[in-house]
Amino acid sequence: MSLRLKIILILVAVFAVYAAIDVAVLRLAILPEFEALELREAIDDMERVESVLRREESQLAAFCMDWSFWDDSYAFVADRNSQFIASNITDSTFLDNKLNLIYYLAADGAVAYGAAHLLPSMRPARIDDIGPEGPRGPLRAIFRQRLEQGFSGLWLSGHGPIMLTFQPILTSKKQGPVRGMVVMGRFLNKDMLAALAEQTKVRARFWPLDGVTEKDKLIAGDLAVLRRDGGKLTRRLADGSIEVLSLLAGLDGRPVLLARTVNKRGIIEQGAAAVGYALASTLAAVVIMLALLLVLLNRTVVSPLARLTAHMVDLGQTDDLSKRLRLKRDDELGAMANEFDRLAQRLLEARQSLVEKSYVSGQADMTAGVLHNVGNALAPLLFGLNQSLDGLRAMPLGNMARAAGQLAEDGLEPARRGQLLEYLSLAQDDVRQCVAALEADLQTVLAGVGRLERILKEATDVRRAERPLEPVWLDHLTREAFSMVAPGLQSRFALRLGPGLERVGAIRAHRMPLLQIMGNLLTNAAEAIARGGATGTVTVDADREEHERGPLVHLRVSDDGAGIAADQLDLIFQRGFSGKGAGGSGLGLHWSANAAMSLGGRLYAHSEGPGQGATFHLLLPAGESS
Repeated sequence: MSLRLKIILILVAVFAVYAAIDVAVLRLAILPEFEALELREAIDDMERVESVLRREESQLAAFCMDWSFWDDSYAFVADRNSQFIASNITDSTFLDNKLNLIYYLAADGAVAYGAAHLLPSMRPARIDDIGPEGPRGPLRAIFRQRLEQGFSGLWLSGHGPIMLTFQPILTSKKQGPVRGMVVMGRFLNKDMLAALAEQTKVRARFWPLDGVTEKDKLIAGDLAVLRRDGGKLTRRLADGSIEVLSLLAGLDGRPVLLARTVNKRGIIEQGAAAVGYALASTLAAVVIMLALLLVLLNRTVVSPLARLTAHMVDLGQTDDLSKRLRLKRDDELGAMANEFDRLAQRLLEARQSLVEKSYVSGQADMTAGVLHNVGNALAPLLFGLNQSLDGLRAMPLGNMARAAGQLAEDGLEPARRGQLLEYLSLAQDDVRQCVAALEADLQTVLAGVGRLERILKEATDVRRAERPLEPVWLDHLTREAFSMVAPGLQSRFALRLGPGLERVGAIRAHRMPLLQIMGNLLTNAAEAIARGGATGTVTVDADREEHERGPLVHLRVSDDGAGIAADQLDLIFQRGFSGKGAGGSGLGLHWSANAAMSLGGRLYAHSEGPGQGATFHLLLPAGESS
């Protein structure tokens, strides 16, 4: 990050704190007041709707009382005089007073008169809870409980919600006893809702609670909250308007209607506009102040540093430490530039020295690794040569020559001649067997020489080109690596190949380094068993596994030998460290770990502790053999 950018960020941070405080005041103190005002307005709209509905109920109840507190009504319930109906209740009674329902009920609930119509068609309307016998179900229970009191409220009928009022029938002087009730009702239809909207200037919708569905875009959880907590539920919609939901109680006090209003008065928009103007003013002031400060800082600090920065970047990109800045200034920047030039000179000298030492060290490390692998390859080769030499020494060539000389003498007795001929025949068989054994030993030596040649060639080729990938069968490779173990160590363990080797099959890998790694691991396992003072078993197995970097082959070499202490599990792979004591070189596992990394893999060890054996894990890329 450049110094100029840092200065800008510091200044921006300072003014951002100021702007944040300003924004916090505007958004956390002022804007919420606008939101609260709009919310109160939305709740007031709903309360206005509820108030108008209550006023409608009161007006309907007052109108119904004019009929129930009337001597003619008092007499009609008793004598059921049809002339009363003909004279007083006609179609115009329903239409003029916007009544959908008029019932006269006796004190026992029996219907003295009843009619319900849809306006203005005057078609009959269905009222499920009032039959010829009078009120039914919950409405009948309310009727009996409140016969002398009178009550009003909402109810759900077959044609939707209806506003009902029940008033006791008394004389014109409001004297009793009560002979029944007059019932009047108005449906909450479109005309009534339009009148409601005209009075309140609020558009409201109502749903019967038994008819609220998903198509109305209402969530069932809202009803649960309203039923549990009561009151009103408010919610801001996507367009910024506020939705208010409220439950309206019925005649029995239980909710029967869900009312919904949507308020969009623009209060929050006006508040947001005011807050936005204040924020814009703050940002404008911040930008102007930033610009002035940047101009001053650029002239006094940033520009002088730009040349120094460009010089440093150029050194990093070109890696040319011989370049010098030579900034001629008498201030701190000039001193910094001169010190940087001197530092670059010392760094140039140090790098040249490091390159020379690194080359020498790398050559020594590579040579040590090659010599270690050559030593491993020479062990079976020397054993084969010793075997061949012992075979040659065991041949009875001298005796055969003396027997042949006696056969050439004159006057040799026939019995003696027969004995010599029989001896020569048997000796010939022995020689033939020795020659066959010698040939096998020489084949072993020849194979060892071939491996030695490949090791040396590999060491030479590593400086010339990339090693070629080739198909490698792990079970075959393990057997070949076993033949590289010194014969004296081969006799100390039994090699067991797990079924995973055959299951994994062939992979594409650099065969020669992998063979040397396996040879080192088997030799190390055999030496661990030998240190335990007994014979043992070395098990080699493998599986394919999925890792973050792709599919891998997990090769495991396990022995039941001396084991490894926990504090040495990482040390054994360091150059010069050996768990064998003074007799170890500390090169085999170090070279194997580096070779595993060069193959794109990893080598690590696990052991439960001394005397518990050990397992070496070799992870390799699972390149499929083509």
